[in-house]
Amino acid sequence: MRWMVYLDTQLGDGFFFVEGGLTALVAIVALFVLPDFPETNTIPWLTLPEHALARRRMFEDADESFSGSESVSFAEAVKGFILATADWKVWYLAIALYFAILSVSFSIYFPTLAATMGYDAVTSLLLCVPPWVAAAVGALWISRHSDRSGERCVHVIIPIVVGIVGFLLAMSTMDVAVRYFSLFLMAQSNAGSICLLAWASAIISNPPAKRAVALALINAISQSSNIVGADFCGFNRDVPLAKEYFTGPEPELGRGAAPRRIRG
Repeated sequence: MRWMVYLDTQLGDGFFFVEGGLTALVAIVALFVLPDFPETNTIPWLTLPEHALARRRMFEDADESFSGSESVSFAEAVKGFILATADWKVWYLAIALYFAILSVSFSIYFPTLAATMGYDAVTSLLLCVPPWVAAAVGALWISRHSDRSGERCVHVIIPIVVGIVGFLLAMSTMDVAVRYFSLFLMAQSNAGSICLLAWASAIISNPPAKRAVALALINAISQSSNIVGADFCGFNRDVPLAKEYFTGPEPELGRGAAPRRIRG
């Protein structure tokens, strides 16, 4: 009898390429839509008052009054790279965000976690929607409250602690209601990484070339945790720990039903 509940391989690969293709398309469009610097005057989708307000908020958030040019020379770019790699805060934030994103790698296997409760494939997939809707609402509220209060640390810690509570609940009981509630708590932990990235953007000092390199470096290092989460910490039926995590002993799985393959 199978311990794993997983999406059909071909269907999963298809969704992966669709998601990756859409992400690449949005990134290409962003190259022509997003301005390089706050000082860029040609932003067609912002009025002059909106542009002034956006600049003021960015400078207040960074606690600086920098007013730079719209272009960076090669020498300035190299200097920014050196400054970014020499700043210990960049590496600290990159490592912190790396583990924050690694802690939410369960999202890759969310349908699998939902299906362990013993429902059919369609119901299991539908059960994935409410936790992430609640997570989106929670992330918006926490991010907005963090901006208004000017505080980041507590707003990073609280969602992660909520996620930890969800993990503990999922591993400590086979009750369907409690396990489903734990999915809501797990999903809320994503808000912590969002606030942490905003925090990193605010505390990296100018010049702009340094900030650009620092944010790119932090993002590159932190997002590499998805590789670890998918390949080594994932819901792999060949890994004994994955069999015990969330599923429990086979006879007690979910509502008493054996796990089943979800097909598209």
